[in-house]
Amino acid sequence: MTFYRAESSVLHLEVDKRTPQNLLLADNHSLKTTNGKYTTLIVGSALADGYREGYGTSARFSHISGFYQMNTTHVLVADHTNDCLRIIDRIRRTTSQFLGNCNHREVLGSHVDGARPRFFRPMSLLNYRKNGKWLFLSEAGNQAIRQVYLESKYVYTLIRSEKYGELRHMAEDPHFERLYVSSDYQILQVNMNQGYTTITALAGSPSTKGLRDGSFAETQFLSPRGIAVTRDSKLVVADNAQKGRLRFLDLYTLRTTSICLKTTCDVNQPYSLLMLQDVNTICIGAQQAISCLAG
Repeated sequence: MTFYRAESSVLHLEVDKRTPQNLLLADNHSLKTTNGKYTTLIVGSALADGYREGYGTSARFSHISGFYQMNTTHVLVADHTNDCLRIIDRIRRTTSQFLGNCNHREVLGSHVDGARPRFFRPMSLLNYRKNGKWLFLSEAGNQAIRQVYLESKYVYTLIRSEKYGELRHMAEDPHFERLYVSSDYQILQVNMNQGYTTITALAGSPSTKGLRDGSFAETQFLSPRGIAVTRDSKLVVADNAQKGRLRFLDLYTLRTTSICLKTTCDVNQPYSLLMLQDVNTICIGAQQAISCLAG
């Protein structure tokens, strides 16, 4: 069922830490909170992009592709096309630069670690194991996963590979030291064992797109984006297209199936996913809508 009608593309969504009965969402270039009936625009504009530090609707972003709620008052966002990380103060409804060179329009190869990092198309943020001290950042342009230390503002590259194309959205497996990452046409698996990190293809084709279900070796994706992990460590993937789909990856049988509802399998441009484990519900952030499905 439709939970919320958005103005643009819902690029990321989470349960709102400040108001837990709400969802906090990135509606393209803006950050909002909603309970489905009433919505508050915190900063930005869903339909107007750019770069400007400011207050409320005067602030400008260029695709808030991911965010991390630092606490109930501050949100760290990945400003995708502005190539930087920024902080939103929810109380004052103001913005400020956190890391990177905002609005510099970086180019391929703008990859610098350390206390003065450079990013190229930062994508999503993940608070691994809820440690609260550092985050994983996926970086589409530099095809990397990086660690961002919040207190020192130091950035370290965990892994970088040109083999798989853009590294987009991430999800963690709660039972293993493992990440799942969406790329151009594949779902990847990142293993972190005793300080040694590897990245391998889990499902999909490195160069062929499509909507083929079947074994992981046979599977084809159109453009995988958001990933959610179920309670029994299975994956749901938002396969983004005008007639996109939700894809279900069973890690035990190593097979992919499309999730279909009644008479159709199509979902209009699904971008992001939120798994509400306590009520066994998944919410889908798509083009101009959030829909939530039970079971």
